[in-house]
Amino acid sequence: MRAQALFAGRGNIEIIRGTSEQIFPGLMLRLSGDVSFWLDGHYSADTTFKGEKDTPIKEELAAIAQALPRLGRVAVLVDDVRCFEPSHPDFAHYPSRLFLVEWAERLGLKWHIEHDIFVARKD
Repeated sequence: MRAQALFAGRGNIEIIRGTSEQIFPGLMLRLSGDVSFWLDGHYSADTTFKGEKDTPIKEELAAIAQALPRLGRVAVLVDDVRCFEPSHPDFAHYPSRLFLVEWAERLGLKWHIEHDIFVARKD
């Protein structure tokens, strides 16, 4: 794989193959310290990847929420926030943007939207 070749020899980078549904439960148990999550594992039309679900975002955010108390500073970036519009037929299986906002606020995270990315932070 190109990513493995690109990052070979860098001890601070680990390439993990699989979907977030497969990987997140075990991965969350191994994480500590400051962490950034780039959540882009969802179907956003055309030729983008489509797993078992159009978006596993609810499960991903639930796993992050569970791990959050033992982590340091955290940044959660959810790409393609334009897709979080369930009234649009192409994105009917997505939660609303309000779901993202309520998730962040419930956890006391600061949030904003920038360049089609929902950003939530724990400082």
